[in-house]
Amino acid sequence: MVNLVLKDILMQKKSTKDLMIAILLNFIIICILQFLGAASVYILTPSIFAISLITSSCGFGERNDVDRMINSLPVSRKEIVISKYLSSFIFLIIGIAITILFASIIKFSGLSHINRFMNLTDIIIVSIFTVAYSCVYLPIYLWLGYLKSQLINKILNYFMFICVAITVVLVTVIDNGTAKDSIMNFVILPNFELFMVISFICFSIILISISIFTSFKIYINKDL
Repeated sequence: MVNLVLKDILMQKKSTKDLMIAILLNFIIICILQFLGAASVYILTPSIFAISLITSSCGFGERNDVDRMINSLPVSRKEIVISKYLSSFIFLIIGIAITILFASIIKFSGLSHINRFMNLTDIIIVSIFTVAYSCVYLPIYLWLGYLKSQLINKILNYFMFICVAITVVLVTVIDNGTAKDSIMNFVILPNFELFMVISFICFSIILISISIFTSFKIYINKDL
């Protein structure tokens, strides 16, 4: 299982040029988005980065016929499916870590418009969108393959971007203190972050369980 996850991560390393471009774009995006507010940096950037790593790992695997090779090894298809979800979680962590690193560098440079550091709410929001994307995309990818799922993936990406953008606007309004009083009063509640964490955990457990079960049904019976 661990080796399967490492395989997805190391495949990014093999495509060093694409990975370096992605990291550079991440830095450029942060430099641009800082003028729109901290929420743009801490929510939009890691979401884009994590999702791009998820799709690129699937694409690289199909182009190099990795799945067929892995299925010839003594590894169950359930392990292969679960490893895809674990890899997505690792990509999420990488996206958040790189965003925090670059945002901190820019913030301490003295040329920054970022007025705060990443907080727990940002991390939860990013995690929700990444989990939602993974849980929708991976069953489709395992069913149709990378190339045949491109159109659906583009539609999914556009939908996710719109949802993330709307969320960023809402968080920015709250950060600026210009939201409605009812919203501001809810956000400043002592247990707000605890509520967010519990909601995220419940949401993730339900969505991931449904998605993995669907992926099992698809991939175990798939003719490679």
